[in-house]
Amino acid sequence: MDERERQLERLRTLRDSGALTATEYEQEKARLEPPSQPLAAAAPPVEPPPAVPPIASTRRFNPWLVIAPLAVIAIGVAAYFLLAGRGQQSTAAAANAGQAGTPTPSPAPPGDASMRDRPEAEQLDTAFRAVFGQASPVERAEDEHGGSERALRLLWTGFGPVLLTERTIPDARHAASGSVSAFYLRDTGAGFEVAARYPHAAASWEWDEAPEGWQVVDNFTSNPAIYRAGSRDEQGYATASGLLVEFRPEGPSLSQFDLGADNSGALGEGETQSYAGEIRNVVRDRSLEIVYTGTCEFTRRYLFQNNRFEAETGLVPECAG
Repeated sequence: MDERERQLERLRTLRDSGALTATEYEQEKARLEPPSQPLAAAAPPVEPPPAVPPIASTRRFNPWLVIAPLAVIAIGVAAYFLLAGRGQQSTAAAANAGQAGTPTPSPAPPGDASMRDRPEAEQLDTAFRAVFGQASPVERAEDEHGGSERALRLLWTGFGPVLLTERTIPDARHAASGSVSAFYLRDTGAGFEVAARYPHAAASWEWDEAPEGWQVVDNFTSNPAIYRAGSRDEQGYATASGLLVEFRPEGPSLSQFDLGADNSGALGEGETQSYAGEIRNVVRDRSLEIVYTGTCEFTRRYLFQNNRFEAETGLVPECAG
């Protein structure tokens, strides 16, 4: 008898003697029962893949499905060799042209290119060369007078660049004074072209020297302008003036202001007059005032009309002599 049978016999004895109840006997007996092994689940049947129907059973064979791709490939190959041949011919032609000394044309500048993007010194030099054909300064004769012209400044306006030059005439007579000239240009992106020439846009008070001390101003007019004050003394009569040159699209416009006078070098005591004016209350493109002090004290108003500042009234009688 094995161990399990002996334990079962013992459990029956304990049950029969009343030491174990029937329920306790069944529980202890169940502990001695070997665990039952669950049945393995049957594997699902493997279904074969669906059979692929033959081509003939679905659609007919179309030969263009093979011919068309082959034709496209053939056309592509032919185009490649054709373009490659032309490229070799172009390269050979360019090489032959270079050997023959034919210059290759430079590409056109882009549409948004501007000389204004270049350094200022390069702009001024390029503009001067566009007008005079060489670098500044240049010696040239004008009205039977020799003289020297040099670059002064390049102004950028709303209608294009304006080159300013100054002309000096050594040992000039009264009929030939120094001057400032203006040249209106067109910006091509790679250089400048001359659009209009305005020589002697502003004459000097000196006979030979170009006017000096010009300032670029924007408080008198909407367009850019240059201003200079100066004086001249002739036979004891000294006069002071202000010159304003506005650069308008149609050309330069000159305004001249009386800034004072002194006749003490020509008249005796008691007959002299001396007064000096100061520009005040400037209203752009409209008006300004000149306030005079000295032997004559008064205010003179200038109005902007006919594209320039013009005196509204003359000098007071006591200052007109």
